[in-house]
Amino acid sequence: MVLEEGEERKPCSNCLPKQVHTVLVQIKATADKIINVQAAELWTRPDVVIGTPGRLLDHLTNSAGVDFDDLEFLIIDEAE
Repeated sequence: MVLEEGEERKPCSNCLPKQVHTVLVQIKATADKIINVQAAELWTRPDVVIGTPGRLLDHLTNSAGVDFDDLEFLIIDEAE
């Protein structure tokens, strides 16, 4: 917001909640896209998978068609 000289800023009691909501919606949409891209890569049945325990469990329980039956190496990274 740009204020002209002499113009006062009007109080906005609900601006921050609206901004926070907007950012959270954007983060959720981005996270959903990332999860879908990762699931698509896992559908190709890679030989090696690297991931955090939480993300790997999320894919195993929530991404249809993802399993590690043919996996040769699983590297679990605990850098959360």
